[in-house]
Amino acid sequence: MAASPLSRETTDVPAAEPAVPARRGGWLPFRRSPGGGGASGGGASAGGVGGGASTGGPRWRRRLLRAAIVLAVLVALYAALGFLLVPWIARGQIEKQLGAQLDRQASVGKVTFNPFKLDASVQDLLVRDRDGSSPFVQFARLDVDMSWRSLTALAPVLAGLRLVEPKVALRREPDGRYNFQDLIDKWSNQPAGEDGPTPHFSLSNIVLENGRVDFDDRAKDSRHAVSAINIGVPFISSLPVHEELFVEPHVSAEVDGSRFAADGKTRPFEPDRPSTLRIDLDAFDLLRVVPYSPVPLPVVLKSGRLTLANTVEFSQPPDGTPHVRVTGDVRLDDLDVTEKGGEPLLKFGSLAAEGLTFTLVGRRLELRRLALQSPQVVVQRRAGQTQFFESVLAGIKPAGKEAAGSAGKEPAGKEPTGKEPAGKESAGKES
Repeated sequence: MAASPLSRETTDVPAAEPAVPARRGGWLPFRRSPGGGGASGGGASAGGVGGGASTGGPRWRRRLLRAAIVLAVLVALYAALGFLLVPWIARGQIEKQLGAQLDRQASVGKVTFNPFKLDASVQDLLVRDRDGSSPFVQFARLDVDMSWRSLTALAPVLAGLRLVEPKVALRREPDGRYNFQDLIDKWSNQPAGEDGPTPHFSLSNIVLENGRVDFDDRAKDSRHAVSAINIGVPFISSLPVHEELFVEPHVSAEVDGSRFAADGKTRPFEPDRPSTLRIDLDAFDLLRVVPYSPVPLPVVLKSGRLTLANTVEFSQPPDGTPHVRVTGDVRLDDLDVTEKGGEPLLKFGSLAAEGLTFTLVGRRLELRRLALQSPQVVVQRRAGQTQFFESVLAGIKPAGKEAAGSAGKEPAGKEPTGKEPAGKESAGKES
């Protein structure tokens, strides 16, 4: 029986080759057709590309997932160090270092730190007096807003500093010594460091709220209090200030119940954004504060009145270094100074410094005019003295340094045998 044409065509088609499984790696090998790479080769190549795309996607997602997990672990570790470890270390170091510097017991209630905002807070700090029973210095809270610009400036940059309810308890004993006299003696005997360049720093938006200073004068059996102290300073900086300034200069307090206030003014629309604070003092009697000097004076002040007419100016030039300047006039009237023995030393009717300009950062002083009226100066050297104003200079030099400098030395002008050289007495009389 003859086969139909349709059955012959069907039997002439070669059998399809078995599919070759794709290897791991995303590429698919194929076998060329005997004709040299026709449609079957192209189809196999397309299948290889498709297989690579199907396996490359999951690998990319796995890498992204691993990177996200590592980043999350690092952020969690950074947060744990900032929120937990840094406050714990800071609290111990503040208590240790503050206690060592002040030679007093120091305690801190709580320290917090936000490592993402760089905000730190110290709460309930207390430094006790040397007797350990009464408080010496304390505050309720200290908030520090640090800036990330500290990393680029390589210097401390604070966008805000706020001290809440600081309290200081001062006491003068019947012998005239203060409860902080040991600190004055300690710091005054330290060697003075060499003057170097102005350090780089930037403090902005400085605020002191509701401060208080209590003074117990047991030598005169009286008490004084300066309460409700509020101070605002826009900035103190040796670097350009880029932080937003929202604090205006102001000072206010109550001295034994009498209120004192000085409010500043800000001109925000000028290029330098200047802020000014006016400080005036009219014929203040210096004899009111001289008895409270914590260090002994080398002279005796008989009279003197101080008058101030000054302006504190804060300005920030565009892309420039900020300035804190004190400008104005200073006058000292009816000054009378004697040596401790009562001998006259210096006296004048008035000394006026006009057009004074003092730049805080850089410590530069400029003066337009200096006027001195009716001056009287007594210069003398007594018998046995080696220099003029020897008694005054001896009172200025710290006792410890004076003893160290004179140890093992014979006084100048004396023979090694201790005898006075001939003619010394007549040559050393007052002149």
